[in-house]
Amino acid sequence: MKKRLFDVAVEAITNNLFRTQAYYEVDVKRDYAFISKLSEPKNDFQRSYRQYQCQCSIRKRYATLILNIASVFIIPFYILFCLLKNKKFIKRVDAVYSISIKDKSIIPVSLKERYPLSHITNEYDGLLLKLKDINFILSIFLHYPFSPYFVLKNIIKISIYRYFITAYTPKILVINSEFSCCSSIMTKYCEEQSIEHINIMHGEKLFLYKR
Repeated sequence: MKKRLFDVAVEAITNNLFRTQAYYEVDVKRDYAFISKLSEPKNDFQRSYRQYQCQCSIRKRYATLILNIASVFIIPFYILFCLLKNKKFIKRVDAVYSISIKDKSIIPVSLKERYPLSHITNEYDGLLLKLKDINFILSIFLHYPFSPYFVLKNIIKISIYRYFITAYTPKILVINSEFSCCSSIMTKYCEEQSIEHINIMHGEKLFLYKR
């Protein structure tokens, strides 16, 4: 399958301009030393931010600076764009499975049995924000005002989740984004709306040694 033009562009920017290390290239000793310097997170906001810091550590510093500057300008336009979206209820389901990979067999059978009325989709169906989401977004910004790229990543996730919640009113959201630094914050977002949030893994991941 040919890659979409967008995917090719993102890959080129990431590898060439930002010079992000591939995960199999990361020096485990250096990586472990960096993790050891981080304080133990005390809440969902800190858990997400610690993961974000780890991911930034394998990217050139100037690249993160560029992403932060760009995010300052993108955030207001993105929020306005999503607020102007008008999405209505589609159908009521027990569970929404947002699985980014083609193979949906990673969804545990136990969850399918527990929540038979479900909607299975790819990473997202649409984007949406409501005014009540602004307070949650502001709380992220107030925690990390000097990390706009981190804030933007979370806003995008919130807009994806808001669409699911509005369209399907699920009891549970199931994703396979254990790598996403937004996962812990999104768990808090769901809990505030009495929705369970489950993150299933692609598979076991261990330290990857640089060869």
